[in-house]
This record gives sequence, C-alpha cells and structure tokens, in this order.
Amino acid sequence: MDLEPFKNRDSNIREKEKIKFIWARIKLLIYKEIKCVGALLWITIYADFERAALNAKDAVKNQNSFGGKLGGY
Repeated sequence: MDLEPFKNRDSNIREKEKIKFIWARIKLLIYKEIKCVGALLWITIYADFERAALNAKDAVKNQNSFGGKLGGY
C-alpha cells in the first residue's frame, strides 16, 4: 500500500487517517467481527488495527470452514 497520501509535511504517517481509510473499505464480515469483539476500543495505532483485522479475518475463515453461520452472533 502506498503510504504517500497518509504522510504529513514532515514525512510522519497519519495513522488515524490511514485506519479510517481502510475501515471504510473493509469487508463486511470482518467489519462485523471487529465490532462484535470490541476491538475498536483498544485500537490506537495502525499496527493494532492491522492485528485486529487479521484476527477477525481468521475468525471469519474458521467460522466458515467449520460450518458455522456467517457472522456467527
């Protein structure tokens, strides 16, 4: 992913804007999983967001592979 749009004049990454950009485009099942487990409360930097998204993706994949309902809740 090109980080140039998320950089300040001093070349620091604007992490909140990056999180908002990706959050608006994330798949619905992953979005629902992140909201369901309450991960948004502890996300402050992009690394936390990325970890939560990957965990949610794995959870959704596991629900589907074991025949669980999509969303599961």
